[in-house]
Amino acid sequence: MTILGRSLNLGAAAGLTFLFASSPVWPESAVQEPANFFATTPEFDPNAAGTKYSGTLSIAYEFTADTVGCPESERRISNMFVVLSLQHGNAITPFNTDFRPNPDPLPTIGKPATPSFCFMGVDQQLSFVLEMIRTRIVPSIYAPCTARPVDPAQVIPGVSCPEFKIKAVSNMISSGHGSLRSDITIAVRD
Repeated sequence: MTILGRSLNLGAAAGLTFLFASSPVWPESAVQEPANFFATTPEFDPNAAGTKYSGTLSIAYEFTADTVGCPESERRISNMFVVLSLQHGNAITPFNTDFRPNPDPLPTIGKPATPSFCFMGVDQQLSFVLEMIRTRIVPSIYAPCTARPVDPAQVIPGVSCPEFKIKAVSNMISSGHGSLRSDITIAVRD
C-alpha cells in the first residue's frame, strides 16, 4: 500500500472516530463539569449513608428556538424526558417523567405541569430530576409514605418519606443532539 493510501485510510478512520464519538457533555446539558452535575445542590453528598440504589439516568431534550426569551442559548427546553432505572439487590426498577401534567389535583404519582425554560437553566434541569426522585421514586420504593418536604420543618416523622442524597454521578456522555446518560447512585436514609 502506498503512503498516500495509508494516509487516506488513517484519515478516514480518524474522521469516523470523530463522527461517531460522543461529544463532551457540557454543550448538551449546559453543565461545565459532568462530575459536578448535582454538586451545587444540597441533595449531593458523596459520603451519604443509607441504602444505596445505583443505575442509569437518561435525559432526552425537546428544544424550540427562542432567541428573544433565551438570548444566551437561543434554545428553550420545551420538554425533558427523564428515565432513571435503579437497581437494589437483583431488582431493577425504571422510573420516568416529562413535562406533561397529571390531571389529578393531588397526584401521588405524577406531577403538576412543568413550564418550559431556557437551555442554560441548569438549576431548573437539576430541580426537575431531583423533584422526580423526591416525589415519585422514593415514595414508590418506601410506600406508604408521602413525598418528603424540601423544608425540614415540614417533615412529619412516620409519614414523610426518608431523605435521599445523590451520592455519585459518573460516566456522563452526550449525544450532542439532545440527549445524555450517566451512571448515578443515590443513598436513602431508611
